[in-house]
Formats: sequence, structure tokens, C-alpha cells
Amino acid sequence: MRRLFLTFLPAAAYAVFLAGCSDPLADKTGATIGDAITVEGSASKAAVIAAQHAESESASDLYALASDSYIGFAGSKIGGIHYGQFPGFVGNVSIVDGDLSTVKIDLSLDMAKLSSDDSRLTGTLKGEDFFDVENHPIAHFFSTSVEPSDDGFTVTGNLTIRAIAKSVSFPAQISLDGDALSATAEFTIDRNEWGIGVGWLSDTVIKDGILMEFDIQAEHSKPAAAASDAPGFTDAFSKPTEGSKPKKKSKEPAPE
Repeated sequence: MRRLFLTFLPAAAYAVFLAGCSDPLADKTGATIGDAITVEGSASKAAVIAAQHAESESASDLYALASDSYIGFAGSKIGGIHYGQFPGFVGNVSIVDGDLSTVKIDLSLDMAKLSSDDSRLTGTLKGEDFFDVENHPIAHFFSTSVEPSDDGFTVTGNLTIRAIAKSVSFPAQISLDGDALSATAEFTIDRNEWGIGVGWLSDTVIKDGILMEFDIQAEHSKPAAAASDAPGFTDAFSKPTEGSKPKKKSKEPAPE
């Protein structure tokens, strides 16, 4: 995907230029964000995630990530939109008796493998002002519910970035064809909710919305257990269920 890019302008010129700028992500569906959903009787984050994993592992059917699964992102700035991806992630999907409303999606992202369409931007995004990869090397998503909607499904789950866990709900398309399960979604999140780039001229030079793109393809199997009981583990990426094959995007990188 592509990149965010900062340009600093003299104050007067900046104000005039900004007035004519629109957000290219403004028409994308925004996720509903709230407090992380906890499991009854669980006091700690680790206990919550461990209980979620136990529920997933006890399901009747487990699906391992296929190599063409993809997680990407986009951010907009003055003058354009830039893209990136998370090529290092592990996880699995579970489903009970073929009922799509029982789907559970469990993903852990190696933030050190984050990439964008600009090497300078990639370094900035990994820095402490944004994803702070050195201190928070793993991001985690685990779905807590899947409900049918008029045009597909609404997925709700806990998204943990920078050790901040929030519940997110977003529209998705989920299908099951024999041994192949597909789950795709595109939605925006407010980066400020996770402390990403706070203070970087919020919603002006850099827009607050981050577009998330999920294209999860999974195959029926008995994969290894979920990667860890909590974000922050170090051995997850030796698992054989890594989704790392990037997909060709139809859009061309925005000029710098």
C-alpha cells in the first residue's frame, strides 16, 4: 500500500492550501470504536485473551491462514494518500458447524515487518510517535462476535495497538466454500484512539482516519494453537500459519 508524508508550509500558505484539501478516505466506512470487550470473570488483559483463545481452540473446525492473506492500511495527508501493509502476521480462523455467525478470527501482527511505499515513512511509522515498534512489537485482533447484516456481516472484536485495546465493529464479507473460508473488510479507525501520531497536526496535515484492509483467506486444517495468550510474545512468528504474500493493488503510489 502507500504512505503518509509530511510537508511543512509557512503558516499563511498552509492555511490557504489546507482549505482546498479534501480527505480521500472520507467516503470510507468508519468502524465503531469503544472499550475493549472483556470476558466475564477475567480481570486482566492476558486472562481475557487466554480465554478467547481457549474458546477458539475448542471450536469444531479450525482454518489456517493461506499464504495470500493480506492486511494493509492507508493514510491521507495534504495532497494525497499513501499505503502500507503488515506482511508479517500469524493466526487462524475457527467456525462451528459451518455457521458463519460463529466465525472467530485471531490475528497477531509483527509490527517490525510493517512496510509502506516510502522508506522514510516506514521508519517514521515504526518510531515512538506512531506505532512505537521497539516497545510494542505486536498488534493483535480477536473477533468477539459476527452478526449478519443487510449486505454481509458486522464483525466486532478487540484491536490492540501500542498496548491499547479497543473494541471495533466494522462491515465484512464472509463466505465458506468447501474447505476455503474468506473474510474481507475495509474500514477506517481513528488513530488517536490508540495514541498513533498524537500531536502531529491532528486531522490537518495528517488525517485522523487510517484505512484498514483485511483480506483473510483460510483453509480447513488443524493449525498450531493461537500464537500467544497476550500481545508481546516473541515466538509467534515461527508458526507455520504466517500470511505474508503481498497482493498487487490496483492503485499507483501517490507522488511525493
